[in-house]
Amino acid sequence: MAALAVYLVILLPAAATSAAVALLPLRPARLRLGVMTAHLLVTLALIAWLPGTPQLWLVVFSAGLAIAIVRLVMAAAELYRGGGKPPA
Repeated sequence: MAALAVYLVILLPAAATSAAVALLPLRPARLRLGVMTAHLLVTLALIAWLPGTPQLWLVVFSAGLAIAIVRLVMAAAELYRGGGKPPA
């Protein structure tokens, strides 16, 4: 019963928050690049420093981490192509 409580109170909200931050509808590519980079760094730091096994936290944060990596690559590609410039 305690394992279910830990799942519902800690792990599920952590996973949902990670995915929600990764899915924020940020239009400017520079802002998206910065937020996704910060998300990636904070997630990796949490995986390394939270108590418990890193494998547990990797499973919890994997969806948000994967989304953030994909959006980070897309924002970098958009900036590289010149699409991230503000309208003149």
